[in-house]
Amino acid sequence: MAAIVVLANSKRPDGQCVAGIDVATGRWARLVTRDADAVPEERCFLGSHFLSLGDILEVELIHPDKVAKYQCENHIIHNWRWRVEGRMRPDALARYVDDTAPLFFSRGDRVAPSFLETLPPDHWKSLQLVRPRGLRFVPDPHDPNRLKVEFQDAAANRYRLKVTDFEAISRARRGCLGNTDDVFLTVSLTKPWTRPGSDRPPWCYKIVAAVIDGH
Repeated sequence: MAAIVVLANSKRPDGQCVAGIDVATGRWARLVTRDADAVPEERCFLGSHFLSLGDILEVELIHPDKVAKYQCENHIIHNWRWRVEGRMRPDALARYVDDTAPLFFSRGDRVAPSFLETLPPDHWKSLQLVRPRGLRFVPDPHDPNRLKVEFQDAAANRYRLKVTDFEAISRARRGCLGNTDDVFLTVSLTKPWTRPGSDRPPWCYKIVAAVIDGH
């Protein structure tokens, strides 16, 4: 069994993106099934409790025989005998912050798959917990129901990224997020994607999968 501190549980078209850090190893794990990259939403309910950021989840995982090229942190869920064994205090998350910059090898909101394929497998990564500088929420010009976040990394590179943490969007709109100078972001890198029917090449996009209060 692994004890995973949950640092992302955000919506995606086919379910939930659930990821966190193994408290024993300090390594990321993205929970996937044998058939899909998402967790069915109903599986995120443990009784009446919906799996939340900061929960310490006990789960049995299988590391795939073949490392996923773009998302090497993917681990297959062995069974659904999940238990929440406590919570981690937000201020304890600082030990997991990764200030490597720029995020995922490039500035901006995307990375070319062709570049990632030049890296050795032990350099691949698609999840990073960061302390943003100067974070602010801004409207998404392509979707009135969403917000984006602008921030700088430790090297002062600037980003404007899509947010898939809808609870954080709701709290930001209500002014309930708290001090945005004291938050963590879980940033995830997608698999290569391009809009259906587009003749443009696919990109791996950086998204903010969780906004976590640091106090």
